[in-house]
This record gives sequence, structure tokens and C-alpha cells, in this order.
Amino acid sequence: MPSFFPFIHPDVCERKPTRTTMRNAMGDHVMATRKLQDVYHEITYVYDKLSTRQYRILENFFRTVNGGVTSFYVVDWGDPRVIKSITGDRVVVNNVNGLTEDSGDGGNRIILWSNTGDYGNDSTTSGNVLTDTSKSWTASTYGNHQLMDSVGTEFNASSTSYNTANTFTVTLTGTPMPGAYDIYQYVNRTVASLDTLNRQVRLNASPVISHSAYKKFLLPVYKCIFAADTMTLEQTGEFNLETNDNYGPFWAGEIKFTQIGTGT
Repeated sequence: MPSFFPFIHPDVCERKPTRTTMRNAMGDHVMATRKLQDVYHEITYVYDKLSTRQYRILENFFRTVNGGVTSFYVVDWGDPRVIKSITGDRVVVNNVNGLTEDSGDGGNRIILWSNTGDYGNDSTTSGNVLTDTSKSWTASTYGNHQLMDSVGTEFNASSTSYNTANTFTVTLTGTPMPGAYDIYQYVNRTVASLDTLNRQVRLNASPVISHSAYKKFLLPVYKCIFAADTMTLEQTGEFNLETNDNYGPFWAGEIKFTQIGTGT
């Protein structure tokens, strides 16, 4: 499964404080915003229309975790930062407010997301190579990209020969499932320091991603637990008749996560 919560973009994503706390000697109760990176937050993903394939990917993910116990990383899609430049391990964005270098709260992790990639609904696989004969990609386009197969397993592109006009080669870690797939690009890092005045984020290591004409974003990532033992996703009453992995009912609903950390 992906290192972070599966990259199926929610229609709505919001992060908000969920507890009250005493802030001063007078005992005044205020919302729990002692720090911008306060650990007591809830992150909500809302999906208006999921395909059956997307629903299976979410279901497979939660089958592997123990609600309220197992932690994993959740991307805050509701708080993207447009990347202005990348120089070495320095990334300049339009806004650094709310980002933190404090590792104790599980909130100093970020991803750099690139609007590149592609997807398909019909592929075959052999070993570590996925083939989609309907494609005509430019060769050697998808270096440092990721591939998610039909059941949500994520693979990294091979570092040597990653794509031809209609094939995508992954690292030798397994065989992708045939069928529907997604190709995308992200890099995960932690924040080493922040330069608020210059809106600059220094990362713990240089990213294998460069700034270009394509839009790229920095997204906060939080260490979370699944806040319940059920997914509140239900069928919408509509049915998808595509003769591929998306065949089946559409789903909608929300999933809530609780951000965790040391509480320091």
C-alpha cells in the first residue's frame, strides 16, 4: 500500500481542532490552538462520487489497519502551497504559515506533488512491466514517478528504464496487478527549517523533482489514526456500466482521521 493515505483526492478536505484546553492561569477555555502544529486535530475527507475501483482501494487500505491503534500519514489536500522555485533542498512556496519543523507532533512531514502523470482503465502486466497498448507516451517521461495498480498497491518507477510509448517499468519489488492504474509523482520529505520572511522551506534532503512550467504543490502531511472502525461510505444509487475495474455502484461519504503526536 502507499506510504501515505491513498492518493484518491477527496472532494473536500478539512483539518480543524477538536479539543479545548486551559491556556492561562485564569483558566480560560479556548479552542486547542496552543501551537499551529497542535496535535489535537481532526482531518475529514469527503467523497461525493467514488468508483467501485476507488472504493475497493480504500477498503483494502483500511483492512490492513487497526482503527484507533495503527498510525499512518494523511495528506492535507485542503491546504496546498504553490511552489515558486526549487533550489537544492530549498523550496520557495506562496505561504509557509502553519508549517512546522517540530517532529514531536507528527506534523513536520510534507510531500511535493506534481501535476504530471496519466491513468488508464485497461492494461496487462508481465513481471515488473505494465503495458497499455492504447497509450502513446513520450519515451523516458515518467522518471521518479509512482504507479498505483488496480487494487491500490503503489510501485516506484524503475530508475533506469521507466517508460516507453506504451509500457511503464517499476522497480523489482513485485508485479503490478493488470487493469486500471494511475501514474503520478510525489516526493515525501520532512521540514528541516523555515524561513518565514522569504517563504522558504528547507527540506531534510534535496527532492528528485524540479520546478517547471507544470504546476507543483507542497502539501502538509500529518501522522494520524483512523478515528473509527468503520468507513462511512455508502452507495449513491447510481451504477457505472464501464466494462473495466470501475464497473459497479458509485459510493459517497466521509472518512475522519485523528491527528496524533506527543502532545508536547
